[in-house]
Amino acid sequence: MLLSSSTDLYQDAREKKHAHSIPEAIRAFHEAGFTHVDLTLTEHCYPGSPFAGERWQFWMEEIEEALAETGMRVNQTHTVFYLHRQEEETLRFYEKMADRCLEASARVGAGWTVMHILRTVDLDIPADRKEEALVRNAAYFAPYGEKARRAGIGIAIENGLSGFFHSAGELLALLDLLHDDAFGLCWDTGHANLTGQEQASSIRCMGNKLRCLHINDNHGLKDEHLLPFMGTVDFPPILEAIRTLEEQPILTFESRGSTRTLPVSAQMDLLRAAVHIGRVMNGEQEDGV
Repeated sequence: MLLSSSTDLYQDAREKKHAHSIPEAIRAFHEAGFTHVDLTLTEHCYPGSPFAGERWQFWMEEIEEALAETGMRVNQTHTVFYLHRQEEETLRFYEKMADRCLEASARVGAGWTVMHILRTVDLDIPADRKEEALVRNAAYFAPYGEKARRAGIGIAIENGLSGFFHSAGELLALLDLLHDDAFGLCWDTGHANLTGQEQASSIRCMGNKLRCLHINDNHGLKDEHLLPFMGTVDFPPILEAIRTLEEQPILTFESRGSTRTLPVSAQMDLLRAAVHIGRVMNGEQEDGV
């Protein structure tokens, strides 16, 4: 079974956000039974963080040591996510971090890194100006295609939550305009639930352009990032659609909401439960799914 999770599933939010380091998360995921990890680099892209500092390579070496020690592999990462309408100095910082995320992703052997689209709040236009949003997003992403090729990785553009690019059709239109094999798509099941997408047909429509998954659940009201079967997402048709793909992305949980309020002593139990859920979803355990 191949199963992955974003590293921020393992954390102690009651005391200090992300108190567990990424190397600690990697070791915990290995102990629980995961085979892969999704490095949530975006959580470490802030001024003063070790990843943003001059010695960031040493911070990465600790991650690489944990990967080598456990035999875990990185199937994907999540690059920095930020508001694009800010002061020039702040934007330059985040742009530098985006480039660093590409370099870091390549260092750990990730095939893909996930990036978010520019939203209505980033472009300062209403949601009905979709053609303008398409053109401006293509202009934003285009330079990253060459950067990704130099780094030896791909960029998976994630379906949006507000404004634009909710649907598979809109995402594919963006890929057509980019016309660059450095780009693929990431499907977030929670975002799709909130924006009313028919997920099984969307996955089939994306086909082998679908390179990454963010598997999570919610109750249709807010982006809760729960483990599967804890909300209202209908997962069986989604899983059936994924199995029809010639190249199936690894099931990757992005479900940090399930551990945010848990006692530290209970977090390993939840990781083991997440692995059990993953085995059911992968068809390795009969459980009526």
